[in-house]
Amino acid sequence: MTSCREEFWIDNHQLEPYQRQPKIIPTTATVICPYSILFDDSIGTGSVNITYSLNYEGPVVDGWPPDQDRYMPHYILPGQNTFSIQPPPSYFKDCQLLVIVQSRRESLQERQNIRDTWKHQATLHNACVIFIIGNSIGGTTTTIDDQISKEAHNHQDILQADMVDHYNNLTLKSVMMLKFSTNESNFHDSMPPYYLMKTDDDSYVNVHQLLQLLHVKELENSSFMIGHRWGTPKNPPTPKRDHKNKWFVPKYLFNGTSYPIFISGAGYITTRTAVKCLYKKSLNLPYFFLEDVFMGFAAENCRIPRYHCNAFHNYPIPFNDVKGTDILWTDFHENDMMFNMHHIVQNLTAMQPPCNTLPK
Repeated sequence: MTSCREEFWIDNHQLEPYQRQPKIIPTTATVICPYSILFDDSIGTGSVNITYSLNYEGPVVDGWPPDQDRYMPHYILPGQNTFSIQPPPSYFKDCQLLVIVQSRRESLQERQNIRDTWKHQATLHNACVIFIIGNSIGGTTTTIDDQISKEAHNHQDILQADMVDHYNNLTLKSVMMLKFSTNESNFHDSMPPYYLMKTDDDSYVNVHQLLQLLHVKELENSSFMIGHRWGTPKNPPTPKRDHKNKWFVPKYLFNGTSYPIFISGAGYITTRTAVKCLYKKSLNLPYFFLEDVFMGFAAENCRIPRYHCNAFHNYPIPFNDVKGTDILWTDFHENDMMFNMHHIVQNLTAMQPPCNTLPK
């Protein structure tokens, strides 16, 4: 990137360079660049791209200021081993569905809750569940690292990627997930599972109903993404410009007026063929911190259909409203909530197949 002059502000007061201590996080930034190229224009031949403004003044996204390198291969390192811990290939024997749960390093209890509930059910249906985590800031070894090493040894279900574990790095974590899933040598007999699901460690997955969905005739031998879909061709999702919004997007990260249709990151499922294309196209896009939106751009460039399924709930629902046809529920931050949901699901009976609107 060419030389840029940066100005950092807090509450309308400009900070001098010596005032930018680690605990002082600027609320706005001005980046003045004569011109800027983040990566070669020949990269990215898809039909949509993540465009952005070079001259910007306003709030910044933590970890991704205006001058931050956004060239994805610099972080993903294609062709190199970027996993310090990973399950052995034998772990995936007879696995038809791979569920990768995004988790924070510190979330040991959340991972155990999943093992004790819906992961246990998944193993009965030839589904494998693993957890992807990152590293500490600076890569320093902590007490948690020792706990993670023991956890990985005992359960063999930890995938640790060489990236900083941070909420605004979830896109890196997802592309690392794609990278792992496309490498055949990571799997038993070099055969990756045909289906891949991404979800979070505060979600409950009804694996039995999920597999019922994948038996829908119209989905056989096709590439797709399924989950809670945001937007339609006539009413596409739009970026949030209010800096108080959780999903606020400054124009230096994306200056377009709308996103491609995307599937909520709370949980989505796709196929091996789609994963290969998603990974390839992800490397051709500039980094964008909203993981599900980023995957929407990649899916658009892959021309992968994104189907809405009302059995995927990307927001909390009352336990009384849970149905046997549901596949995913999210936002279980209390330990007992995950176990309460598990008890409810085990006593539910599905009277009809899930997602009766597919494909659409």
